Amino acid sequence: MTLLGFMGCYGALRESQCLLVTFFVLLVVLFAAEIGGGIYAYMNKDRLAKFAEDAMTKTIKYEYGRNQIQTAAVDYIQESLKCCGGENSDDWAHSWMFTKKTDHDLGVEEPPMVKVPVSCCTDEGKQDYGQMCGDFKTYKNLRLHGDGCSESLGTYFRENLDIIVGIGVSIAIFQFIGAIITLVFSLRLSERKQKEKYYNY
Repeated sequence: MTLLGFMGCYGALRESQCLLVTFFVLLVVLFAAEIGGGIYAYMNKDRLAKFAEDAMTKTIKYEYGRNQIQTAAVDYIQESLKCCGGENSDDWAHSWMFTKKTDHDLGVEEPPMVKVPVSCCTDEGKQDYGQMCGDFKTYKNLRLHGDGCSESLGTYFRENLDIIVGIGVSIAIFQFIGAIITLVFSLRLSERKQKEKYYNY
């Protein structure tokens, strides 16, 4: 978007009809893609919600602790939606992060860790246990969010999809207005250049 905006500004300053036409075409394509994406999302909200649910479960199992961005995303979802795991907190028993084994110098393997992330803990649990909140080996009576994140994420997605689509359509409308302004400017620029060419003869 930054590059696209720069192209439009530079084309207007240089009065380059080629850049302006290119800017106009790209805006129209982007507008069509956003409108099409919004329609698809609205018509397939249940399918997209199911995709989000499955993605959450797979991320917990395979990517948490390996991918920094996905790890931060899972923590944010668990804290903001007050949930834990995919279906429930038991999913963390199969997560790579908390089932990995560490080899010691003597060749003795450490047993699998039994933990959930701190983001699974309620505010009371964090206050009582701090960063050790999710350690089942240390604390037997953990204060964790009871609901699984897959269902919570799917519900959140369904409930807020209208708002997301509305914002996307609003942005697309502004882009379409920008495309119309660019087209008018380009046509006037072409008309002026033709007049200048005519008077120079």
